[in-house]
Amino acid sequence: MILDSWNNVTLICGNHMSDYTNIMEIKEGPHSLFYSCPKYTSIHAKVQDGKSCNNRLTLVDFEEMLCFLMEKAHENVEETNLKGLRWNKKGVEYEVMEHKDGKFKVIMKNLKAMRK
Repeated sequence: MILDSWNNVTLICGNHMSDYTNIMEIKEGPHSLFYSCPKYTSIHAKVQDGKSCNNRLTLVDFEEMLCFLMEKAHENVEETNLKGLRWNKKGVEYEVMEHKDGKFKVIMKNLKAMRK
């Protein structure tokens, strides 16, 4: 894996129609860290403010997504722009919204988490 590749991916919550301004944030859960929508509210929070967006991604799934992107980028050396690439893995939908200068913006939606 490319050194510092974690910093080359910006995850965007795909649960808000065509509003792609919700950049996923790392949060601390009861068992581990995870990425979540900035509109996520933990069920353990003392203050429940509005409706929570349950879109989230484990760090293990983030790393698998990152490995997939790096493999795809290196498969076609001549055609390395992956904008528009879509795939599903373990109930999570991904789409590369932007791929420029080795950096990615990836829209993701965890369908399993959204059902909860």
